[in-house]
Amino acid sequence: MPDHSPTESRVEANLLDVRARRLAERPVAAVVPEARDPILIFCLGRERFAIRLKFIASIVPFERVTPVPTSGPDVLGVMAVRGEVHAVYALDRILELPRAAIETLPTDGHVLALRHVGRQIGVRVDRVEMIDEIPRAEAAAGATRVFVTPAHSAPLILIENLESILNPSSRGEDQ
Repeated sequence: MPDHSPTESRVEANLLDVRARRLAERPVAAVVPEARDPILIFCLGRERFAIRLKFIASIVPFERVTPVPTSGPDVLGVMAVRGEVHAVYALDRILELPRAAIETLPTDGHVLALRHVGRQIGVRVDRVEMIDEIPRAEAAAGATRVFVTPAHSAPLILIENLESILNPSSRGEDQ
């Protein structure tokens, strides 16, 4: 065994002391990132809305729709989206947003083709802004509209439950 000088012994003791303190410390819990959902932000009139991307099948430019007799004021008509016929709803009418004084059929904007089991549905929006993310905790399950504020933008309305919006019986209307 080699002889240790007093200085080496103190260095070794300090090293062992530092190791013992590090081992005695409680480990810091790993920071778990907050669960987030991707959303599509779009505009209807002056209002900004968001919808979770999982509800969107595709986004296509709004083109001429074929009116459907007796379909009701919320349905603009039908249009082909990737070879399938979609009923296109006027989301601004469904949400009872203020409309322009002249009631004309819109000629621009986009159609959000929605993921629905058994139904091919699209909703017309004025403008698609961007894709963003929101914390999952921002929206209550089943809520129709929840006000949220992403860190970098103005408040917007999250459409969480499309079925309740698009179902006339849930809005107190006859089918």
